[in-house]
Amino acid sequence: MAYSTNNRPYVIVPALAGGYAASVAGLTAGSSDCGGTLWCYRSTDTVTAVMASGYFTDGFKLGMRKMDIMFITQVTTALAVSSNGGAIGIVSASVASSAATAGASG
Repeated sequence: MAYSTNNRPYVIVPALAGGYAASVAGLTAGSSDCGGTLWCYRSTDTVTAVMASGYFTDGFKLGMRKMDIMFITQVTTALAVSSNGGAIGIVSASVASSAATAGASG
């Protein structure tokens, strides 16, 4: 299955003071480009699919930024968690002209 805008990730904790205080990989410290938001996403898609490049087609529009953190839970139905569980991902890319990528888990 592919990402659907009918099942969007949601913010659990917004970034405080506009993002991280220290510079992150060429981004401006304290700017809205530095991430720091905590997201949650539930889907029947596999964790591998969710972490694939460009999975969240509207990620930038939703507010995803590089270095945001995302809890990913794979579910089999609306109420049952898959035996494959989930992961914690870090948004590794988010650009205005395209999608966001959840990136590697940690």
